[in-house]
Amino acid sequence: MKKTTLKAIAFLLLTTFALQVQGQAFDGTPGIYKIKVNGTSPETFLTQDSGVNNAKYQAAATAGNEDTQLFTIVAHPSGTDWSITSQMPGEGALQPNDTSGTSGTLGFGTEAMASGQQDRWQFRDGGTTIFLTSDNTGTGWEGSSVFRRIQNNGTSAGTNMFFGGGTKMVFDFILETSLSNESFDTSSIFVSNPVNDVLSIKGLTTNVKQVSVYSLIGKEVMEKKVNGVSSLNLNVSPLASGMYLVKMKGDNGSSFTKKIVKQ
Repeated sequence: MKKTTLKAIAFLLLTTFALQVQGQAFDGTPGIYKIKVNGTSPETFLTQDSGVNNAKYQAAATAGNEDTQLFTIVAHPSGTDWSITSQMPGEGALQPNDTSGTSGTLGFGTEAMASGQQDRWQFRDGGTTIFLTSDNTGTGWEGSSVFRRIQNNGTSAGTNMFFGGGTKMVFDFILETSLSNESFDTSSIFVSNPVNDVLSIKGLTTNVKQVSVYSLIGKEVMEKKVNGVSSLNLNVSPLASGMYLVKMKGDNGSSFTKKIVKQ
C-alpha cells in the first residue's frame, strides 16, 4: 500500500512539473492576452512599461493599469506568422529596440500604426516560446538571416524583455478576449464585469444576432436572441459564482467572446 501511495505521489509531482515546464500554450486563437512568465512566484507578466520601446516583466497590474499587460495576438498582415501589439493607446507592435545586432531588448513601438509594418513572430515548443522571424514588411528587422528567440534573461519584476540565442523563455498565454477571424466590429460593445445579478451589455451593433453565456467547460448556460437592440440586460442570478464566457455571435460565423466573473 505504501509503495502504491508513493508511486501515486511521484506521478502527481512529475505531472505537475511537466505542466509547469510546458506552460499554458498559445493555441492559435486570435485574441487579447495576458502573457505570464511560466513558473514565477510571485508571478510576473509581460508589461508595456512607461514610455515607448520598454517591454519588461512586472508584477500583476493594479486596478486602472490593466492595459499595460494586455496584448493583441492576431495573424500577421502578410498572412504568415503572428503580430503582437500592445493594448496601450498610442503604442504599437512588439519589436527589437536595436536591429543592428542579433540580441537586445524589446519594446512596443509605433510600427503597428502603419498597416503591415509589424515584425513577424512564431510560437514554438507547443506554443509556449516566442521566436522573431525575418520579414519583408518594412521593419528594422527586415531581411535578417537569423531567427531569434525571446531569451530567459531573468524573470524577476523589472527585468527587460530580451531576445537572443540563449535559453528560451517559457510563457503562459492567458486569453482575456477572443477575436474572430471574421470581421466583427466590437469597438462600441461594453460588457459589465464583474456582475452580481444582472449582466449588462451595451453598444450592440446590428451584426450581433445572438448572445450566449458559457461555463468554462464549454456548457451553454444561457442564450438570448438579439433583434436589433443596442443594449441588453440578462438575469444571471441563478448562476453560481465563478467565471463565465459571454459570446456574441454574428453573421458568417463571426463572434466576439468576453470573460466575466459572476460574484
